[in-house]
Amino acid sequence: MSISRFLLAALIAAFAVGVTSDTSLAESNTITTLSTFASDSSMVLDASGNPVVAYRDSFDTRLRILHCDDPFCTGGGESLIMPEIESGQWPSIALDASGNPVVSYYTTPFDRLKLLRCDDPNCAGSESITRPDPQAFLLNGSTSIAIDAAGNPVIAYAPWAPLTEIRIMHCNDPNCAGDDESITIHDSLAASPSLKLDAAGNPVVAYYRSATQIFSTGTLRVMHCNDPDCAGGGETTTSPEPATGVTPSLQLDAAGNPVIAYYTGASTRDLKVMHCNDANCAGANESVTTPDSAGDVGSQPSLALNGGNPVVTYRDGDNSNLRLLYCNDPNCANGNDTVVPLDAALASGENSSVVVDGSGLPVITYDAGTDLRLLRCGDADCAETVGGLSELAPSIANADATFPLFWWLIASVLGLAVASTGLLARHRLSSHLATR
Repeated sequence: MSISRFLLAALIAAFAVGVTSDTSLAESNTITTLSTFASDSSMVLDASGNPVVAYRDSFDTRLRILHCDDPFCTGGGESLIMPEIESGQWPSIALDASGNPVVSYYTTPFDRLKLLRCDDPNCAGSESITRPDPQAFLLNGSTSIAIDAAGNPVIAYAPWAPLTEIRIMHCNDPNCAGDDESITIHDSLAASPSLKLDAAGNPVVAYYRSATQIFSTGTLRVMHCNDPDCAGGGETTTSPEPATGVTPSLQLDAAGNPVIAYYTGASTRDLKVMHCNDANCAGANESVTTPDSAGDVGSQPSLALNGGNPVVTYRDGDNSNLRLLYCNDPNCANGNDTVVPLDAALASGENSSVVVDGSGLPVITYDAGTDLRLLRCGDADCAETVGGLSELAPSIANADATFPLFWWLIASVLGLAVASTGLLARHRLSSHLATR
């Protein structure tokens, strides 16, 4: 075979490897790479158990919405859209009663809060994009969204004004349009809110309250509003844990009591779980446990409940890995909870988002190097080994990875050219020696 034909065949083979899918799935933990050069994911499951993921494209910083048509996001039928040309960072996603995505996020330039409302499950129609608090300057601030019984968004966020403060927006229409939403202002020097609605539709928010604007030390706080708008000044705000509580993740148990996973930050660098014994986390007698303290662990936690028992994903900072905590009781108090390292990819585990599917199995999105990955666990505590690494089908791979794939192919061709040149030189040298 000539050198040119060899290079052409290698290029075709390289292209095939770059865009085809490995859809063989073992009955164990299964990892799918959803996108290259992506991060900051927020994920929910639709009524069929298929992932719906909002994330940021790290290359062009735009918001993307991925709706998978199967539980593992393989097979080529996934829906992927980019709703606008402006950037979209730190999204928080929820589904309305029709299964349509509703996403809060902040956008640059000007770091403003935005709301995306899709009118179909794949965001393939006429999306509504509004800027409901045009004066809020978020400066890399996270958002947290929920949908009330009327289908209207409730959003917690922490803009600068001029110090950071917790704001609660309760929209009076599904699109947060009209510039007449209810916006209330609460604690100052606060950040990283995590929001849920109680049975009455009243917001419950866990957040980090700093001692100074530097945000080096501070406490975990819980605010429980006594009305859907958090108006009137009768909110209950407690500091049930004196230790630093960075980037908390909140869920409500069946009784409406908060369960919170959080990272203690520079103080001890541990993962903690608090389970309150009342709806306001009052009385200073909440259950607080430290289920993982092996080194620098617990940053950027995401919490779900499985039959009332906490399931937490977070980052192991020492080993740069994703970890999962599976508690075998509602308080993580027995000391024999399962802690599992997952995905040994370089710098995996940042920005994780975990939910539990209808079978009680965790489903996780997270950053892995420059990739965004989906992990579906083979059992409730993710103790199974990873069964297979699968990529998205060609339609998504091409749409989402054109830039890195192009340069990967160029590098492959150059490498083959160098190797071929070396082979040709060796052939000429061998011929020369043979004629001596």
